[in-house]
Amino acid sequence: MRTSDTAQPTRLRRSGNEQGQALLLIHGWAQDQRIFDELRMALNAEFDIYSYDRPGYGASSLAPNLAQEHLDAAQLVAEIGREKVIILGLVKAHASRHDLPARRPRMCKS
Repeated sequence: MRTSDTAQPTRLRRSGNEQGQALLLIHGWAQDQRIFDELRMALNAEFDIYSYDRPGYGASSLAPNLAQEHLDAAQLVAEIGREKVIILGLVKAHASRHDLPARRPRMCKS
């Protein structure tokens, strides 16, 4: 993770059932992680839910950098520390969602 982002306590938000399957939510263009608030409430009982603000949005102080986002997503998956993490991304989140499996295939399973 880029060091200028590590001090942000809102970078990775967690809620839900810690015993449930891990679910990482990646918001799309011109949004922030609040876009998932209703979904989070609906799924909290079943899933261990994580989300974050992509660079350039919400609480992130970083400038957007699509070439870097798969690395950010990979770092967050590693921080979650679970064997399996479901990734749900919206539209422009595709850079993180699709680049991560392509560049780190051992982290991901179809």
